[in-house]
Amino acid sequence: MGTVCLTTVSMNTHACGGGGSSELGYPRTLNLRLHAINNETVNSIHILLNNEAYDPSNRVNVVSWFNRQSAIQLTWQNKDDLHTILVRAGRNGSDIKTTSTPIHDNESTKTIRAPWDGTDIAATLE
Repeated sequence: MGTVCLTTVSMNTHACGGGGSSELGYPRTLNLRLHAINNETVNSIHILLNNEAYDPSNRVNVVSWFNRQSAIQLTWQNKDDLHTILVRAGRNGSDIKTTSTPIHDNESTKTIRAPWDGTDIAATLE
């Protein structure tokens, strides 16, 4: 006999019977937030996630920071799903440095902290 699945949209739950497995609360979709920091004292820098376009809204002035909601949505189908987010720093429409950070569904927050020090970009979850 096949697997029987139950999806309740109003509660955003998904449970499948069969083989004794059941994962409530999936799929789950969340938006990312970005905490971008420019510690450089000479030049502004753009800090972007994944394939975001260079835009004045993602430019960080010298020795300043901003928080913003990203348009990137992550969806987890189960507790074992893993997403890797690319963090890019650049100027004049070109990437200077990139790094990435993994995000598991069990992370307490979906905010990426991305400090630029003038030569390198880091990415951690806060």
